[in-house]
Amino acid sequence: NPICSMAILSPLTGKDNTELIEEIQTSDLTRLYKKLGFSELKELKPYQTIGLYRCLDTDLRFFYPQATGEAEFYEVLQQNEWYYLEGKSEYLYAESLISKGDKVLDVGCGRGQFGSQISSKAEFTGLEFNDEAIKKAHAAGLNVVKQSIEEHSIENEGKYDMVTSFQVLEHIGNSKDFIRASLSAVKPGGNLVVSVPSYDSLVSVQLNNTLNLPPHHMSWWSDEALRSLAGLFDMELITIHHEELDDAHKQWYSFLLIAEALKKIIGFKSTRKVIDTSFSLKAIHGVAKLLSPLLARGLTDKRLTPYGHSVTAVYRKR
Repeated sequence: NPICSMAILSPLTGKDNTELIEEIQTSDLTRLYKKLGFSELKELKPYQTIGLYRCLDTDLRFFYPQATGEAEFYEVLQQNEWYYLEGKSEYLYAESLISKGDKVLDVGCGRGQFGSQISSKAEFTGLEFNDEAIKKAHAAGLNVVKQSIEEHSIENEGKYDMVTSFQVLEHIGNSKDFIRASLSAVKPGGNLVVSVPSYDSLVSVQLNNTLNLPPHHMSWWSDEALRSLAGLFDMELITIHHEELDDAHKQWYSFLLIAEALKKIIGFKSTRKVIDTSFSLKAIHGVAKLLSPLLARGLTDKRLTPYGHSVTAVYRKR
């Protein structure tokens, strides 16, 4: 194999107790991203293949080499309004944990939607790198700083009652330093709240799920991986909270159900876990896409739907 799994270190433990799940051709990734308006991806250019690995100590799945998306990559994505639609239910959940007057830091706060939601209740600070997003946050009267959590935590150690990151951790190559710095900014007894796409949901089922792949996502988080964080850092896991399936994702869920049923009916078996470019799969996905709006209309009973897109883990700093 071109990538030797024995030499690949887990971004959480720093140990080489990892296994290779699948090797992905970067040419296949480039083809998928072209459909989202990317003519080229400079992040992928140095590599012919990227491996999806599993850390056997924590159950974290991660990509290596870590071809993380740069500012330009996110500028293209952020031109789509739908890119900001995630995060509403985890904002409500996190808000329920805040007491009046709490100091709250939101890492990777984007345009500051969470800050606007809690501003009457808490003293809010946001960290963000995207200049356009920072401008919008400032226009909304929010205190948002262009700074990394690693830098910010040095100057603000133990300052905050709560530090949050919504849909950020999965984009980071160095998970360990990001979590350590986030926890450093929390007061002893305060909360660290981490929200990520859930590996234990429909997010990880779909082949060719472009935005769950590099250079957008660097890691996939199961409940087991989130539980493992408490033992790696000086904190206690309080809860793991799964959101309900959002109405916006019911058609996606319907698409996956139909596609899986069609695969069984025709005996389609893919050896791939991440990307499959076969004509058979394209045909299956084409039919599923046509039928999914009909099934989605019938999914009005919550008992018929699985976990939603996101999972939120809450930790207490010791």
